[in-house]
This record gives sequence, C-alpha cells and structure tokens, in this order.
Amino acid sequence: MKGAVVIACAAAVALAACDSGDGDDGKRRSPAPKREDTAASHERTVRAWSRALNAGEYERAAMFFIRGAIIDQGTEVQLITPAQILDFNRGLPCRADVTRVVEEKRATLAFFRLKRGPGGPCRGIVRVRFTINGGKFSQFRQLPGQAAPPGDPA
Repeated sequence: MKGAVVIACAAAVALAACDSGDGDDGKRRSPAPKREDTAASHERTVRAWSRALNAGEYERAAMFFIRGAIIDQGTEVQLITPAQILDFNRGLPCRADVTRVVEEKRATLAFFRLKRGPGGPCRGIVRVRFTINGGKFSQFRQLPGQAAPPGDPA
C-alpha cells in the first residue's frame, strides 16, 4: 500500500513538472489566436472552398470537409465517407460568389450570390452557416434563401 502512494505521488510530481510555466524551455510560445485572426482564417477557408467549386475542382472542394460533417439544406444528413463528401460537392447545382462573411459567436455565416452552374441558371442569395474547426467544415447549414435583387442576371 505504501508503495502505491509513493508511485502516485511521484506520478503527480512528474506531471506537474511537465509545464512549470517558466517558459524557459528554449521554445517561443505563440499567444492564443486573436478572434480577428480566427475570423480571417475562417473567411479564407470559405472563399477557398468556393473558388474550388467554381473551378469544378470537386476533389479539392471535398478536402474542406471533415468526415462526419453535418449538412443541412432543409434535411440534415451526415457525410461519413470521402465518396459522400465528394458527391455532395459535385452535386451542388449552382456556382456562387462569396459576397460577405460574418463571424458569429460559434459559427461563420457566409453569403453567396448564385450564378449559372452545372444545374443550369441559378439566381438569388444563399446564406450558409459554417462551423469550422482546424480549417475544415464540420457543419454546413444552409439557411432559407432570399430573392434575387431586381435585374440580377441568372
């Protein structure tokens, strides 16, 4: 019994010594990312994904989604396999230009102006709420659409 206590104490001391907090281990520590840095990173991710789709580079577009990503376009589905992720990206009927990206508390809201795509003419504004972790989408939730402004080309 006495030996177990000594081992437990030694383990606790060893764990406490792993990060003594003095910062003198010869490595510079980066400060936690600022919210603005995260917002800029999320916006870059959304825009890069959109560029890949617009270029018809579906394999590259699929790389922006984690396995198990939740997709909600009126019905929630989970993309489990790489093939499902690729099929989702390939199946989007419209191309779109990112017009605005807003960082929310726990998500990123992106606005897209739809334009002609593989499915034919497309019009309107689409809003998608993304949850982004490590540069990849874990959730893609398309919100109810808005009508195209008058004179907006299809």
